[in-house]
Amino acid sequence: MKFQRNLKVFTGQLTVAPFAAVAFLLLIFLTLNTVLVHTPGVRLSLPGNTGEGGPSYPSLAIAVDRSGQLFFEQQAIGLESLKAKLSQRVKESKAPLTLVVQADARAIYGDLLPISKLAEEAGFRELLWATRPSGIQPQPPRSREPGS
Repeated sequence: MKFQRNLKVFTGQLTVAPFAAVAFLLLIFLTLNTVLVHTPGVRLSLPGNTGEGGPSYPSLAIAVDRSGQLFFEQQAIGLESLKAKLSQRVKESKAPLTLVVQADARAIYGDLLPISKLAEEAGFRELLWATRPSGIQPQPPRSREPGS
């Protein structure tokens, strides 16, 4: 038994509309899967949890990265400028304040020592060292080398 074939080779023109639609869909998917906004801030790897509680008083926070650079109010700052700003904040506050130090676990101990003296001279009632909450594992540092 022989069947008759109804298949013909397409000889007309291709329309661009389906290809353009697929291209735009791919563009949308790729755009949504990329990070469009740079997240500002300093990457810190806090040390493990010590089990202590939070501050007893209202608090101000400073950050110290692994190179010892100080940050206050989202800006890099020197030790003397930080002391002046913190002293001013303590004077303006009606309640005693706590200084919370968010120091990178890889920061050099010698860079952190002046902070405790600075907090005492500025008039803070407490000094707390921020730690990573229990149950949260630190993320490994990302390499900044090209091609990795």
